[in-house]
Amino acid sequence: MAYCPQCGTEVPEGSANFCPSCGVSFSLTESDAPQKSRRNKLPFIIAATALLLIIAVVSWKFIFNSRLAYAAVHRCAEAAVSLGAGTAA
Repeated sequence: MAYCPQCGTEVPEGSANFCPSCGVSFSLTESDAPQKSRRNKLPFIIAATALLLIIAVVSWKFIFNSRLAYAAVHRCAEAAVSLGAGTAA
């Protein structure tokens, strides 16, 4: 099986001298090795991990701040009720 030197896609032996995936013209030889490797995927993995981390931190901050705001409003409402009950008598 031969591989496209541009994108690394497998090209069948009986196929024409161009890649069916990217269209680059070449000659089919057995010495062509796939060019794709884990190193080519590393920037995408890092970017995806960073994006997920940012989303997690923003979500946590939003949830945590919402709970704090709810607790503060609840404490203020309880204080107002207790102050109002003490002056009404």
